[in-house]
Amino acid sequence: MLPELGPSSPPTAAQRTLRTRAGLRRRRPLLLPLVPVLLLVAACAGSNASGTGGQAASSQAAKGDRLNLRGVCPATVVVQSSWFPQAEHGALYQLLGKGYSIDAKHKSVTGPLVASSVDTGVRLQIRAGGPAIGFQQVSAQLYADRSITLGMLNTDELIGQSATTAVLGVVAPLDLDPQVILWDPKAHPG
Repeated sequence: MLPELGPSSPPTAAQRTLRTRAGLRRRRPLLLPLVPVLLLVAACAGSNASGTGGQAASSQAAKGDRLNLRGVCPATVVVQSSWFPQAEHGALYQLLGKGYSIDAKHKSVTGPLVASSVDTGVRLQIRAGGPAIGFQQVSAQLYADRSITLGMLNTDELIGQSATTAVLGVVAPLDLDPQVILWDPKAHPG
């Protein structure tokens, strides 16, 4: 039992230590079952895994075919994404063919680049952005890492960087930007 404190006397160092130890003893039984789970999560966090999904390739792109990217693109097309994998990136992940691999340590996924069920002859690597790259801008990563072929930039970043950096937008995956909602009460009353 801990000694009671009076209304005006602050706790002594010994009383604070006793209270802390008593609190830890009460919490320790709750923490013990979590230890094996935490160890398992830590062990799996740095491993590589193979994906079971991916687009099946019914054929290999023939020489001269518009989908044959061998010799036109690097052997591995590297795309630096702007954030974690999310629904807005779905069109890009749809290009991954069967047999892709996940590199949890480097926060990337690599597999054959398949378009319209045709293996294009090159591989696609998609790298996670945001926290995975220390919240650096994707445009800065394009200049820092020459292995990156394409980068996902938000429109505001693309416009802001265009004044000082050579950047080019090649695709807009969404018709409307989901980051803001604009409403005009005159056009849409009540």
